[in-house]
Amino acid sequence: MTSYIPPVENGMHPMSTSNSPTAAKRHRLQSVLSRPPLRVVFIGTNTPMSTSALMRVMLQEEVVAVVESAPFRYQPSRLKRIRKELSEARRLRYGQVFLSWLARYKQLPYLFYYPARQAELYDLVERVQADVICVVTMNSLLKPEVFNLPRLGAINVHPSLLPQYRGANPFFWQYYYMDLQGGVTVHQIDAGMDTGAIFEQEELQIPLGMPLKQHLSACENLTNTLLTRTLSNLRGGYADPKSQPEGEALVRAKKVKPGEVAIDWESWPLERAWHLLRGFQGALGLLPPAGRFRRWQVGEMAAGERSRTPLGQLGRDRNGQFVQHAEGKIRLDVRWQMRP
Repeated sequence: MTSYIPPVENGMHPMSTSNSPTAAKRHRLQSVLSRPPLRVVFIGTNTPMSTSALMRVMLQEEVVAVVESAPFRYQPSRLKRIRKELSEARRLRYGQVFLSWLARYKQLPYLFYYPARQAELYDLVERVQADVICVVTMNSLLKPEVFNLPRLGAINVHPSLLPQYRGANPFFWQYYYMDLQGGVTVHQIDAGMDTGAIFEQEELQIPLGMPLKQHLSACENLTNTLLTRTLSNLRGGYADPKSQPEGEALVRAKKVKPGEVAIDWESWPLERAWHLLRGFQGALGLLPPAGRFRRWQVGEMAAGERSRTPLGQLGRDRNGQFVQHAEGKIRLDVRWQMRP
């Protein structure tokens, strides 16, 4: 399948790692178990990837504080705080897990962080005497005075094969360029954005047309594996970070606002348009609105089917609704949702 970014040399990513011999693994395990658990300050958001990683790290290391990263450009107010607490209490009944509730359950220090609370974060990391800061999704960058404070620094989980897709939204741009070679990277945090040396990295294929929700689930499992492996190596003194390769044609994974990026319905291959729509189900303005309290569910593509419907516009035939592409139709269905 064609990818719309420059290919990686020899079909393999330069930072791919292989398993160590069995004897070396056994020796490392004995060395790790002989040392006390790392004191970890965990930073994340209320996404399944973050909450799952926190619970996994709690089983292996000593989490001494939990920090929740506020949304991008968050402006604090008493009303927002009350709404957040009520929303979490309501969704907790349906089984959703939140960082604040995990911290409360384990009786750990908790901080809802945004850039104006930089001094509070520094004081928290210093007070708990952290060995390492562990970041799994964060909506702002850490300052050097914070990530240099623990004796082992800070590590971050990034859901792409770095150095490709550095930035805040790697998932969108992977789907946008129909890059079917995804992955997860654990790297050291430095002054740049996702530029630090790599501890662990592993490929994760994205099948054509896979919905983003399924890909996120696969990334969640891989994140837990690579993150705990990195922490084990740091504890045992076996961590061997490697500098990121440069010189490739890199895609910057910037944030995307609704309507900022559009599909070229005439020149894009049908598979590329369908893959992006299937991944994001028409969100971010990729499709015209489905209506109030409704959302699109993208079905299959029908290559070769033509109609008088203009390209990129919605139409209807005996098989239901569709959006017209130069090479065929992409089937659509409507689903109801609680919020407009």
